Parts: sequence; C-alpha cells; structure tokens
Amino acid sequence: QSVSGYRVTSCSHAYYPLSSISYIGSVDDTIASRKYKGTTQMNLSELSFENNDPRFLNVTFDVTPGFVKVSPMNSLKVNVIGNVASYMYDTAEQSVTGFTMIESSASGLFDATKVVYTGDSTAAGVLVGQYSMGLVSDIANGKFMYDDSNFVNVKFVCSQDGLLTIVKRTGVVLTIKGAVDEVVYNSNAQKLTGYTWSSNFAGFLESDFTVVSNGSVRATMVGTYPLAVNNSVVSLNCDDRYENVELRFEEGSLTIKPAELVLRALDAEHEYDALPFTSAAYEVVSGLQAHDSVARIETAGYIFNKRAVQNSITHYEVLRRGDGQFMT
Repeated sequence: QSVSGYRVTSCSHAYYPLSSISYIGSVDDTIASRKYKGTTQMNLSELSFENNDPRFLNVTFDVTPGFVKVSPMNSLKVNVIGNVASYMYDTAEQSVTGFTMIESSASGLFDATKVVYTGDSTAAGVLVGQYSMGLVSDIANGKFMYDDSNFVNVKFVCSQDGLLTIVKRTGVVLTIKGAVDEVVYNSNAQKLTGYTWSSNFAGFLESDFTVVSNGSVRATMVGTYPLAVNNSVVSLNCDDRYENVELRFEEGSLTIKPAELVLRALDAEHEYDALPFTSAAYEVVSGLQAHDSVARIETAGYIFNKRAVQNSITHYEVLRRGDGQFMT
C-alpha cells in the first residue's frame, strides 16, 4: 500500500502567493509505502520546502508528513488438502505423508512458510484397509497456526484428509509340489507322502494356507513312481490380504534303486567219468534281503577233460518270498 504527494492546507498571510512555495526534496520523500501491518511516514520536513518570493522574509513551513497505515486483514481462510496413496498389501508397513495448502479467501497474501504445524501428517498401516492422517482432528486441536500478525483471524479447514489405502495383493501364485525321495530296495513296501511349496511372492507364508489332504505313493520294486498332488485339497487362510491366489501343482516321485547283491561261485571237483561236468555251487556274500531268496542260478564253468576252468555266475534270479515274483 502507498500514498504520495502533499498539499498546502493554510497560510497565515492572506497575500502570500502559494505559487511561491517550491519543493526542494527528493521525489521518494513524498511517498510512503508499506506492505505489512503498521504505519510508515513520508520523509517530509520544513527543510523540504523554500520561499521564492523576495517580498516575504522569514517564511517558515509547518509540515505534517503524510503516512500510510496498513491494518491487519480481518480474515484469512486456508484449505488443507491431505495427500493420498494406494498400495497393494506387502507384509511391511506402508505410509503416505504431507499435505498441500490453498488460500480459500483469494487475497493473494497467504504465505505457506508462515504456517506452524505441530502434528504428524502421516497415515500408515500394514493390513488391508484405509488409514487417515487425522488432519481434521489436528485443525480442531489447534495444531495448525499462522505466524503473521497481519491477519487477525486465520481459519484452517480440511477439504480432504490424508488417506492411505492398502488393497489386497493380486497375482500371487502358490505352487504345491509332491515330495521327492530316493531309497534302496529292501524287499519291504516303501511309502512316500508330503509336499513342498513355493510362491512367487516372498511375503507369502506357510500359515497362509492349509493342505487338508495330499497324495501319497507306495511301492516295493525297483523303479520310479509318481506322487501326484493335483487332487490335493488346499484351503487358503489369507482372503483378507490376497485376492485370486493361483494354485499350481507339480508331481513328486519315489525312486527305489537296486540294492547291491554279491554272489560268489564256489570251487568244485569231480572225478572224471567221460561226461561233461558243471557246478552251480555258490554262496551269498552280501545284499540279499530278509524276505528274498536266490531261486535260479546259472554258471559258466564247464569241464569235460581233466583240467581246471574258471567257474563264474552268468545269471541269477531272486524270488520274493512275499509275493512270489522273480527279480533278475
């Protein structure tokens, strides 16, 4: 705000011509300017003027400087708008902070740096849901103040509280894989059950699901047997945090490897009788299981004339006592 200039209000001599008064000061001295609350005077004094009429001596000037007075604005309205954010559930705490301020009264004098805020403009949470900053409450509790005496009444309002929204996570894949094991044949039935699991989301926990039933495999003979889990019943315990969890199943396996069986052909002697002679004498060195027995054996030793030949086992079969099956 500013005011400039001056005027002569009166003269003690009726015949003194006012045109004889000259202003000898600077132009700036005739201007009073002020932006904030208070009063500013012009820099005028009796030395700012002189008399140019030689008919009058000892002319004195009684000068009252002009001034500008700025009074406080009666009302200032500030709208507080909280920041908002939306995230997917991530198992960790997530947050949004801060707000913006807009002057609703449109005076153009609002200075955001003069706002003193003593609250905590943070909305934070972990689980699915909405979390507010509480800016409305902060205004009601006097946590917004305006440090400027140029305004008599500053009113804060909140048109939008700060808000954090955490939504259910999508795109999660849970993979159930049948157990995998390798064992050595021992003539007994081998059974495998169970599973392992994995997920493409690191935050997914084993407590987030329950396998109500899963597959199993039972076998005795040497070979590889699949453990199917695609008919497993899986109950999800995480509907409050995950949406449309995709279930995938992978086959497991039970592998029964051959046991090592060591047989040794025995030495044999025979009195010459002009007939060919063979011997199937043997002994079990190691590896024959408790329920099994050697049922058929063939050797390669063959003699006709008087001499010694090497006797070796060329073929054998093991008879399983439990089910009568032959194993080579």
